[in-house]
Amino acid sequence: MPLFSMKSKISILAIFVFLLSCFFINSENRRDQIESDVVSYYGYLPAFFIYHDATLSFINQDREAFRTKYWPETTPDGKYVLKTTMGLSILYMPFFWIAHGYAHMSHYAPDGFSRPYQTVLVISCFFYFLIGLFYLRKLLLLYFSDGITALTLLCVYFGTNLVWYTTRESAMSHAYLFSIITVFLYYSVKWHENPTWKKTLLVGLLIGLSTLIRPTMLLMSLPFIFYNVFSFKTLKEKIIFFWQQKFLIVLLLICIVACIIPQMIYWHIATGHWFYYSYTSERFFFNDPHILDGLFSYKKGWLLYTPIMSLSILGLLLMKPVIRVFNTGILITLCICIYVFFSWWAWWYGGSFGQRPMVDLYGMLALPFAVSLEWIGQRRVLKWIFIPVIVCLISFNLFQHWQYKNGLISYDGMNKRNYWIGFFATESQGKWWANIQQPDYDRARAGLPYNLPPTQPDRVYFYFEDFELHHSGIEGVTDKMKKDGNYSMELNNLIPYSYPTEFTTRDLNSKWADSIFVTADIYCLEKINSEELYATFSTANDTGSTQYFAVDILTQNTLPVKEWKKISTRLRYMYRPDNESARVYIWNKGGKTLYVDNILIEIKQVKVEDEK
Repeated sequence: MPLFSMKSKISILAIFVFLLSCFFINSENRRDQIESDVVSYYGYLPAFFIYHDATLSFINQDREAFRTKYWPETTPDGKYVLKTTMGLSILYMPFFWIAHGYAHMSHYAPDGFSRPYQTVLVISCFFYFLIGLFYLRKLLLLYFSDGITALTLLCVYFGTNLVWYTTRESAMSHAYLFSIITVFLYYSVKWHENPTWKKTLLVGLLIGLSTLIRPTMLLMSLPFIFYNVFSFKTLKEKIIFFWQQKFLIVLLLICIVACIIPQMIYWHIATGHWFYYSYTSERFFFNDPHILDGLFSYKKGWLLYTPIMSLSILGLLLMKPVIRVFNTGILITLCICIYVFFSWWAWWYGGSFGQRPMVDLYGMLALPFAVSLEWIGQRRVLKWIFIPVIVCLISFNLFQHWQYKNGLISYDGMNKRNYWIGFFATESQGKWWANIQQPDYDRARAGLPYNLPPTQPDRVYFYFEDFELHHSGIEGVTDKMKKDGNYSMELNNLIPYSYPTEFTTRDLNSKWADSIFVTADIYCLEKINSEELYATFSTANDTGSTQYFAVDILTQNTLPVKEWKKISTRLRYMYRPDNESARVYIWNKGGKTLYVDNILIEIKQVKVEDEK
């Protein structure tokens, strides 16, 4: 075969050589993989096959030994459950057994966590990722030349944070999902060309497996649904086509459900429920998405830290005449994924390089990326301008990769000032560290402003109770009614007081506090009148109560019947000695049944100018 027709194969070979080089050079990468989210992704395997206990009760036998190996969530009745679903464990499994066999034949402990188990996770990432690259090449060659395909493969890999999630945090879900989604897209095309039961099984299992890795990836069924749909006429034709293939569509749905059944069985064993939300207080805020932050912000903007992917956005505008069959599916999928991804409470996704959930979509986004490259390549002047631009963007990404590895890009504390102080920096600077602005994770989890002003980091004290984490043992906590999550607190004539927020007067005095702000969601079953519901603050010492304030909530708020309403009330604080205890709670003096959720207590000093 002539050399010019092998460019895309050579590009995959180059990426493979790069991966091997990183594998042998970065020894720490081969021993430090079961960290962060991987602790949960991987935890199923040793629990099932070494400790033979899906309930994780073996953790209690040696809590210190398992402290870094298992981070389970706790159910209301005190049982343990792994936070993430088991999809990645299924992909890890063949490599786990290789490591387990090797550990038995060597001096390494066959405990599921020693060096061989860590190393094979990196190898598993390489294995699945290379399959994804192989199918991405096949997918691109359906529509583009070998040269455009080769350049797209190199750019999408070396120009993005996909490099990081294959060479450093290899066992994270992103390279695996990149590959699964790419294979799924290829077989979606083949299914529509000639639907067969074998292709149906494969497409269904790929959708199911991606969903089992991350439930939001069910969205990746959209390119399949909207394949070759670009008008109302083609939408009607697609519905008719699906109806003609109804038995295959039913088989596809069965395959998706079949992938979810093992997870349901695990949840039932661990919690007693077939479905269980194991993320407890972590959730999406669909009414407050951070789309612009997620795309452009200095903290973790996708297109700021991975600027080469702007070519994918450009390609979406140019796709229609090139790959018309994917126009609607890719556009709808990308828009919905961006909305969902950046509605997560920690839209910056914790400790990560760039926007890591977007990595999952790079196989899909490679199609509009290739459209842009082809369009540029057809314009001689633009082509010669863009060649150095692309080289610079790839170099910039690899340099940022090096910066992040060496702690010169903060995983969650970046801001505009920090970004430009550290731009092209090769060593840390004092002023860079002084300007780190890490978020308040508790406030973010509650859907509240999470970046306190850096000049006044201690002016606010914050407490939050949504009963999701601390509901066990609290009288009155119920799942009958809730604003969000799974629980709220029922107040009635038998339980008139909400669970109190407790602290010391030292906390108040050290912050020069003079005000306590109480916010909560309240649901009334019947009309609540004035002087029947109070926000209450009290202090006490060894001799008894020393200070007491109760503010009628109805003087500042209205409470509709059978509807959730957010109330807000301010309580004054006057200085008390440091050694006293303090508490804030809601008092249902009238005794009528109502529900309280998301109680927020903010303690601060209110300046005169703030009150105007």
